[in-house]
Amino acid sequence: MSILSLAVICKNGAKTLERCLESIVPHVDELVFVDNGSTDDSTKIAKKFNAKIYTSRVIDNFAELRNFSFSKCTGDWILWLDVDDVCFNFEKMKQTITEMPEQLSAVIMPYYYAFDEKGNCIAIHNKERVLRRSRGFQWVNRVHECVNVVNDF
Repeated sequence: MSILSLAVICKNGAKTLERCLESIVPHVDELVFVDNGSTDDSTKIAKKFNAKIYTSRVIDNFAELRNFSFSKCTGDWILWLDVDDVCFNFEKMKQTITEMPEQLSAVIMPYYYAFDEKGNCIAIHNKERVLRRSRGFQWVNRVHECVNVVNDF
């Protein structure tokens, strides 16, 4: 069975962090939490979920923070979430990585990122959410970071 790490970067995310971690931590094998100078209870919340907590003082560079968080993960697969994300349909995602052939490297999942005043999702796009750690993916772009995907065949 594949080992799944969760990588979370955070700065002052206490308002949404607990909801995020409750949605996924029972289903992952490792939680890597990188705090970027929080002054709220973010780290305290992460400790409640047995996170491996690291601190980074990187300024205004989300790609560097994500790369640092990935460097601390030990699982076969890395799932990344923002502190205001909630993971849905975990069973399907876990089945996908368990059955995925060795030559495949990522799982694309719907990313729900804008909501109306009633909480209805109004914007969705697909995003690489789970990455095979052995492929050494790197994040790029200081803001609006993304995984640098290279076609290696």
